[in-house]
Amino acid sequence: MNLSVAVLPPALRFSPSESKQILTLFNANDEPVKYKMLCTSKDGFQISPSKGEIEPNKRIDIAVRARKLTLSSEEKLRVEFYSMTDKSRRNAKNVNLILDDDKPPEPRPVPRVSETPAVQVKTDQNHFYYMFFVSICIAVLSQSNYLPEFTEAQRLIAAYVLGMMTILLIRSA
Repeated sequence: MNLSVAVLPPALRFSPSESKQILTLFNANDEPVKYKMLCTSKDGFQISPSKGEIEPNKRIDIAVRARKLTLSSEEKLRVEFYSMTDKSRRNAKNVNLILDDDKPPEPRPVPRVSETPAVQVKTDQNHFYYMFFVSICIAVLSQSNYLPEFTEAQRLIAAYVLGMMTILLIRSA
């Protein structure tokens, strides 16, 4: 009996403007399945993760990056599946890798910034939300006598959120 694993999409299309695609594997079995990715061109594509396990009724997204866009149009990616409980149960599916090197890279649109007051008010509101979360995180990390004792997990979460808020504030500046 073959394993039932869905591979989507059935073909990946690469071009100079799109050198990365996502391949999704869905395990429709009641048991975990191991997978392994094979490609006709080792140097032409980078696959991450190239092997691993998929739990029952779960999916995994795999990043496929084209390193060279001058490869032949007959490139294929083969996904092999193995049952973790019964090694004789296996299946494989092929994914066509289509290379479009005829099209020049498309220019990416530059986002327009409008100077309307409504946008400015929304930005100010977001700034207050950021500052509110940053203040809460600093309070949790301060170990003040005026605040209740926080657990180590709560402090770790506060430190993580503080780091993420710092990144958001730096990016928006």
